[in-house]
Formats: sequence, structure tokens, C-alpha cells
Amino acid sequence: MGLNQRIDYVYQPQEYNKLLKQAISKTFQLKLNLQKFYATNFTFTFLHRKKDYTRTFEAIRVDTLKTLYIDPMVQDTSWRDRTTSLARITFSHRSFKGAIDWSGQYRLSTEETALKEKVYVDVGEGRGNFRYDPFLKEYVPDPLGNYILYILPSGKFEPVSNVQLSTRLVLDPYKFLRRRRNLKRRWYHQLSSESHVRVEEESRDPNKTAVFLLQPAHLQKRFTVRGLINIAQDVYFMRHNRHLSFRLRYQFSQNYNNQFLDANENDRRRQQEIGLRFNWRPFFKLRSLTESRLRSYYRRSTTNAFRNRDILGYYLLENIAFRPRSRWEISFSSEGGLEKNTTPIYPLNLWFTTFKPRLIYELPARGRVTIEYQLQDVAIISNPQNLVVPFEMAQGKKQGFSHTWQLRVEYTLAKNVVFTLQYTGRRDAGFQRTIHAGQAQLRAFL
Repeated sequence: MGLNQRIDYVYQPQEYNKLLKQAISKTFQLKLNLQKFYATNFTFTFLHRKKDYTRTFEAIRVDTLKTLYIDPMVQDTSWRDRTTSLARITFSHRSFKGAIDWSGQYRLSTEETALKEKVYVDVGEGRGNFRYDPFLKEYVPDPLGNYILYILPSGKFEPVSNVQLSTRLVLDPYKFLRRRRNLKRRWYHQLSSESHVRVEEESRDPNKTAVFLLQPAHLQKRFTVRGLINIAQDVYFMRHNRHLSFRLRYQFSQNYNNQFLDANENDRRRQQEIGLRFNWRPFFKLRSLTESRLRSYYRRSTTNAFRNRDILGYYLLENIAFRPRSRWEISFSSEGGLEKNTTPIYPLNLWFTTFKPRLIYELPARGRVTIEYQLQDVAIISNPQNLVVPFEMAQGKKQGFSHTWQLRVEYTLAKNVVFTLQYTGRRDAGFQRTIHAGQAQLRAFL
């Protein structure tokens, strides 16, 4: 249990070297711990914070803030008194020598938050992670783009309820049975699983109890500011076998954004994917990975039907790596995909293939050199309206051949000094120019 009080001061701009009292913040905290109780740890934390601004700051008009107080360390978007309550529960359980490993966290809070605005800043070609697509009329992800994204609060604060839940459960009987020779091992002892669930909801719903209890009727509805549901389930067979193993994976993700001032930025997205992976190592120097996946992607914009997507895709991936010497590794990766968008306003059917060779040279305890090349071909099967391939399809590439090449060098100059050099070149279908991007970095640390 603890009680804390903080007083904030800022410099008075009209008088030299004079401090002006800004606000008083009072915080109450309660924490309870339960450790190693039947292999279980449990923590409960409650925090209540109230920030009270002085009358001088409450009387300042918002549009004068940049003139009077430009220091970003003390700048605020609203001089309103605020009260925040936070409760958090964390737990973990580990038993049977790690065969059961369960952990999770539950967090709820009541606070005031502002609607947000996306601001894209041009930082030069090859230095950003977004580019503007004039046909789609939106900024799309691009690792060699020329825009970076800032998400700024609008200054219009409103009370919201925020709840977050996450949990992870690992079941692996092999960890418990591997040292018990008196038990007869069965094939199902090689089965294991890993489960992840994550739910986040930020809502203006007046029924706060229903939101805190995560009742489905109150999740990602009309009062939602931001909602997220992620579910991942992995089932392994022979996971600890170095020569042969299998993995079956299912993933579900659903997002709802209603937190931006610009209604064009708010949308609802849902993605489901199921895939089977096969790892095979016939001998020490060669390993292979084969994976097949089925994916569906759904997007609905609140204002622009042209951005709606309903994509179904089938994918096959093969990766082979060969290490002839301890310092050398040669790998070849290929992937093929068949995708179809079935929305009436954007019908499109295509297939793509990707080929990626890679060469790695390692200096033991000193560094590594990686050379990589990628070739991707996108072919249209059906495009009755002669539309551009959207970034959600074909891994963000356009129709035709796209080339990417990369060189990366990492070298340890001294015990605490690391040098990194990276060069990337790209020539994509649909673009006239070749993009070259390079970066050199010298890091020193204690």
C-alpha cells in the first residue's frame, strides 16, 4: 500500500527564472502478492490517481498553448482535471515439470482519452514505411516507402472504459514423461499444444460492468473506440524431435477501429488462417520446411466501399537450407499463392510465385554477411473492371515481375562495439524507378 503526491511546475514565460505551479497529482496504490502457492503465483494491483490543475492553467485557452508553453515535456492538450483508476491481475501456474504452463493478465481502467488523428510525414524515398497509392487513395505499408506515421491526440477528451485480457496455455506431456522410464510411451505422448488469447476493448459504453466482464453483446459495438480479439492455437506432433516434426496452426484476428477523427481511417477487419507445417531434417547439413495455408481476410470501411475486401487465399511454401561448411549456409525459398477478392465493387482473381535464394557467411564470434535476392511474379486470372492489385493481395506487389536484393553485414569490432551495414535495392512492377537504400550503424554499449 502506498500514497504519493507530486507537484508539477513550469517556467513562467513572462517573467525570467520564475516557476509557476501547474498541477498536483495524488496517487493511491494497493498491491497484494501470493507466491508459490501450489505452483501458482498471483498478483493484484489497484491504483487510483487524480490530477488537479491550478486555476491559472484551467483558464488558458487551448489555442494559446503553443504560444505560451512550447516545451514538449510540460505541454498538454487539455488543462482539465483528470481521475484515473486502474486494476490489474496477473497469474502464472507451472506444474508437472513444465508440462502445464499457464499464465495470464487482466487489466481494467477508467480514464479520459482523446480521439486521434493520423499524420503522415514525408521523410524521403526509402526511409519510411508507408507510401501513398493514388489509385486506392490511401497510405499503404511499404518497408521502403517515403512516409512515416504519427498518431496524435486531437485534444477532444472523453471518458472511456478500457479492459485488456491475455492468457497463454502450454500443454507438453513430453516434459513430464521423458525421464519416467517405467511408463510405456504412446504416440499421443508426442502431442503438445500452445494456446494464446488476447482481448482488448476501449469503449464509451455506459454499462461499464458489461465491458469489464467482456460480455460479447458489448464488444466491438457502436460504443467501441477500439477493439481487438486475437486467438491462436498450435498443435504439435513430435515437437522435440530434431529430424521430423509437424505443426497445425489456427489463427483468428478481429479488429475494430473507431478512434480517429477522419472517418475514412475507421474500419473493421477480420482474418482467419489455418496452416500445416512439416519440418524435416534428413541429415545434419540439410533441413527442409514445407507449409500449406488457407487464409481469409475481411475488411469493411465505414465510409468508403471501395476499400472493402473479402479475400480468400491458398498458399504453399517450401524452404530448403544446406550448410556445406560450418561458416556457410545456402538456402532457397519459394512460395506460391492463389487469391480471390469477391467484393462486388472490387472483383479480382490472381496468383503469384516468389523465389528467394540466400547466402550466409559467418565468422564465429565476430560477425555475419548475408546476401539475399527475391523475385516475385504476379499474374492476373480475372479482372473484369481492370483494377489495380490492392496491397492486401500478392504480398503488396503489383502485376508483373518485382525484384528485391539485399546485403547485410554485422561485425563485432570490439567487445562492446558492433558495426552494421545494410543495403537494399528494389525494382517493383508498376513503378518506373529503382529504389536504393543504405544504412550504416556503429553501436557502442556498456
